[in-house]
Amino acid sequence: MKQLIKNLRQNKALSSITTLASGSLIAQVITILTSPITTRIFTPEELGTYTLLITAVNMFGPIICLRYDLAIVTEKTDRNSLAIFKLSVIVSVLMSLFVSFGYFIYFQMNETYHSLTYTVVILFILLLTTGLTNALTSYNNRNRQYKLMTSVYVIRTTAQNLLMVMSGMLKTGVFGLISSQVLSQLLGIKKQGEELSEHKKELKKISKNDILNVAKKYKKQLLYSTPASFANSFSYSSINLFISSLFNNTILGYYSISYRVLGLPLNIISSNVSKVFFEDASNEYHKKGSFKHSLLRTTSFLGIISVIMVIGLVLFSPLAFKIFFGPDWEQAGVFVQILAPMFGIRFIVNGVSIALIIAQRQDFELMIQALFIICSVAGYLVARFFVWSITKYLVFISISYSVIYIIFFIFIYNSSKNMENTNHE
Repeated sequence: MKQLIKNLRQNKALSSITTLASGSLIAQVITILTSPITTRIFTPEELGTYTLLITAVNMFGPIICLRYDLAIVTEKTDRNSLAIFKLSVIVSVLMSLFVSFGYFIYFQMNETYHSLTYTVVILFILLLTTGLTNALTSYNNRNRQYKLMTSVYVIRTTAQNLLMVMSGMLKTGVFGLISSQVLSQLLGIKKQGEELSEHKKELKKISKNDILNVAKKYKKQLLYSTPASFANSFSYSSINLFISSLFNNTILGYYSISYRVLGLPLNIISSNVSKVFFEDASNEYHKKGSFKHSLLRTTSFLGIISVIMVIGLVLFSPLAFKIFFGPDWEQAGVFVQILAPMFGIRFIVNGVSIALIIAQRQDFELMIQALFIICSVAGYLVARFFVWSITKYLVFISISYSVIYIIFFIFIYNSSKNMENTNHE
């Protein structure tokens, strides 16, 4: 037993995961503690409208740097990593302007959303800070600054939740919800960039040719990973749009809370495991030409947690929601029961899906994510044609998405084996 404890302490990957997860746990505990307050000071309709607005950030935030930011972690030379960082920032500015302008046109053309035109400015700030945060986080990850990443995440999450409570008490409605998102996102950027600031001279020396060279070198990020990531974010964000269209913003409010609760394990564990797995698997691949060992170790770790999580959610969600969030939110607990199995599978796959970048199979990621969009759109069309209830619609989403995630994982596993076999040959 003593030897086991010693080995665990010496395991760098596990230590890194623990550092990231502990910070996320603290942040999510704060979210959990404030949620019973926010669900009582904001109506389901207000939360539903807020969810619709923030959907834009959820869709475009992950690809605002055109996924070049991820290459900062895997790049072997420091100079090129700085060039990629500079490229990521430039791209995020251009993309933020493009997306914000697109939403401005959309709001102007649709009379229903004229009152939301002011949110375009907020959207631009959110997208720009998201892009900068993505690039800085990858740079921090490259330098294994896990404690820094953890502290910044705690600061942002704490600020956002406290500001949401304050805005709710002041009866600022949807505007207060959006403002809390903006202000909290701005926090921590300076702290994340402290080490990078030590390389100001090198960063200034990065030429236009350097930027173009790394853009060409990692063009698969643009051609495959970006569309795949957008497809992934759209496949879930579109559910918000479809629920609002099929039913109403009150139902969307219930769904948004259920999605938030189901997303807690992803934020606390899976996404942090993914960061460490990416760095760990990259090192294994550089040394052995394979990442199979890292993949199996990470999958086993996530699988055990997933089974326990799903069983608990299926058995106790409606009662827990009724007690914790208030009697009006029991319906959200029912939504969690339906979606829990799918989120359990997603919890595992999300932690290792970044392996496709190491395997240079971003093309498959694009294809698999296209299936999510097909299922999402098909679910909407079938639900509208047959006038499905929200329950039937969510059951369809849960089953179809689960099947796709299983296919996704099988391909990742086979890619790992194929790389290993090729290396031996």
